Amino acid sequence: TNVPQQTLFALNSAFIQDRAVAFASLESVVSAKTDEDRVQVLYQRAFSRTPHPDELEIALRYVNSNTEKSKTNPWQRLAHVLLAANEFVFVD
Repeated sequence: TNVPQQTLFALNSAFIQDRAVAFASLESVVSAKTDEDRVQVLYQRAFSRTPHPDELEIALRYVNSNTEKSKTNPWQRLAHVLLAANEFVFVD
C-alpha cells in the first residue's frame, strides 16, 4: 500500500537523507560534464530511464534556483526527491 506516511518517512528519514547525499556524490554524477548530463545520470540510476523533457526542465530549474536555505546542495535535494518518489519505491 502507498500511504502518505511512507512518503513522509522517506522525506524526513535521516537514513534516506544520508543515502541522497551519497547518491548525489556518485562519481558518475559528479563527473558529468553538464547539469543536463547530471540529471540524466540521476534519473538513469534511480529509475533506469532517462527523464522526460518536462522532468528534465523542472529538475534543471530546481537545481539552478538556489532559493532554498539548506545544509544540503541542490543536487543532494534533487537526489532526495528522486529517492522518495513512488517510481523509485515501487516497480510497475
